Amino acid sequence: SATSITRMVRGKLARLYAKRLRRVYARAATIIAAGIRGKLSRIYAKKIRTARYAANNIQRVTRGRQARARYYVLRERSHQQKAAVKIQTAQRGRSARRRVSRRKELRRKALAAAEAVSVRKLFAQDLKELATAIQEAQVDARLAFPPAAVLGLIRIV
Repeated sequence: SATSITRMVRGKLARLYAKRLRRVYARAATIIAAGIRGKLSRIYAKKIRTARYAANNIQRVTRGRQARARYYVLRERSHQQKAAVKIQTAQRGRSARRRVSRRKELRRKALAAAEAVSVRKLFAQDLKELATAIQEAQVDARLAFPPAAVLGLIRIV
């Protein structure tokens, strides 16, 4: 019958239309999903880039601070070393001047002593008394030797 053929044809056409419509909807859904996935991926990538940029900024600032701190420490050490060298130089100069001054004073006093006790100023009697005192001290252990200062002056002469 014509109604059943029409019904079958219409059913077939409706199934084909539904199949095509499902394909179109599936393709549209795929395109929409791909667009959404792309958008979400771009947002995620932007977040990662922003986080990386922030991390790089933090590292850059931290490394800069550390480098400046190391520089200040090294500069302070350099200043301290220069100051120490200046202090040492001043102290060494001062002690050298003191040493030279004492040496000059000692020479001056030695010359004055040598002049005071020169052979020309000693009397023969004084030399004889000194020689006798030394000989007696060598013979008799109870007697004391003449003072070392006197013997040193005689050595100078």
